[in-house]
Amino acid sequence: MGSSSSDFDVIISSSTGFLKGLSVCSQNLSSISLIKNENISAMCWCGPFGSEIFVGCHSGRLYRIDVKRNSVTFVEEFSKSHEDSVVALQSYDKSIFVAHTSGDITLFTNNLASELRLRSSGSICSAKLAANQIATGGKESALRVWDVNNHNEPIFTAKNVRSSVLELSVPIWIADVSFVPKSNGKLVLTASRYGELDIYDLRCGQRRPVARHAWRTSRKHGKLHVGSGKHSAVLPDLTTTRPITKAIAYDNSPGVGLRVVAGNAVGELSVLDLRLPPGCSSLNSSYYSGVVPIKSYGSRAPEPPSGVRCLSGASGCITQIMCGGADEEYTSLSSARAIVNSEPIIIASSLDRYLRVYNRDTGKRLGKIYVKVPITSFLVGSSVSFMDIEKFTKKDNDLNALNRAETVDNSQVINETEQKELEDLWNQLPVVDNDNDLVNEDNKITKNHKKMCKRKCKT
Repeated sequence: MGSSSSDFDVIISSSTGFLKGLSVCSQNLSSISLIKNENISAMCWCGPFGSEIFVGCHSGRLYRIDVKRNSVTFVEEFSKSHEDSVVALQSYDKSIFVAHTSGDITLFTNNLASELRLRSSGSICSAKLAANQIATGGKESALRVWDVNNHNEPIFTAKNVRSSVLELSVPIWIADVSFVPKSNGKLVLTASRYGELDIYDLRCGQRRPVARHAWRTSRKHGKLHVGSGKHSAVLPDLTTTRPITKAIAYDNSPGVGLRVVAGNAVGELSVLDLRLPPGCSSLNSSYYSGVVPIKSYGSRAPEPPSGVRCLSGASGCITQIMCGGADEEYTSLSSARAIVNSEPIIIASSLDRYLRVYNRDTGKRLGKIYVKVPITSFLVGSSVSFMDIEKFTKKDNDLNALNRAETVDNSQVINETEQKELEDLWNQLPVVDNDNDLVNEDNKITKNHKKMCKRKCKT
């Protein structure tokens, strides 16, 4: 198999520095390059033909890789120190968007000419660029939104929700940020490491979230009442929290709401149906004027999702999610004209070395591919379709079933031969009369005892 990018349907990066190319039809996996002593954290396409990609690492370094020539070029101009890892890398309108944990955000062209530089306060864990707006969030760093054309000050800065009854500050740890499609960048979804999903509306002038939802496994919906009386203390049930690692708002659900695909640190993957307040009913309206008065949900506890469809998840942390219908958001994982953007599928990668493909509407898993390395990110080609992946993976499953049947038959034959050998061995051993041996031992003991008694009497 050649190393041309046209042969690769999916490009996969790993925490060990490997870049591998995958062909969905033939299920072939080829090595593209190896960046030694690097942990790849983000990737994006570079150029219209998909022959080059940009790779960001945990060390803060940025590399430009030519897939056809297998050449690796270190981009020194936009690299940072070893303590400043790359958290976001995205291609946007013939430009490259890169963000580091220190808050340094840069937008530069394919020719490495800088277009925009800004700095977000605090340590950021996620950053996204859509509709000429940049959204960031991280650990103890609330949501901030910048306008690309006027980036001197953020156009929106979120405010933390109100403290608990015990006057304890609610911790902030945003793991992922997503712009809601068809909202023109006015609705932003944030996923928290504490299992919460918050929705912010930039139109209403409310800095706190207009909707809060908790994705937890407990039926108590993340609430634990301590004490008794009219004003009992309310504490978050952190023992049942699953840290959310990735979340994408991909489409509007029936009624007033939206659908979100979320994955967490234990490998669970679900499609959540979130309800929005009535003031957000004009989500799909093309014309909008004025400010929508929406009440803040900052003083309320997060509500459970109105609908949850669990998918067959992984045995490792979900590292990346791509969903058809969220093409406005995830242009970095696929090109703008890719076939996969219009297909009802969900692609998820995890640290258990599997790439899984699901049907977005039914939740059925269409197939999973073993790629031999822990996956940190992936890129999808423009001409690949995943709707027929079940046919290709079914062949492999049939072959695996035949191999398992053959191994079972061979093991049965081996067991029968081993049993015969053991029976022959036992038959060759001499028979020992245990009763006679015990009688002889008793006689020896009594004789020795009599001799000892006689010696004592003589003395």
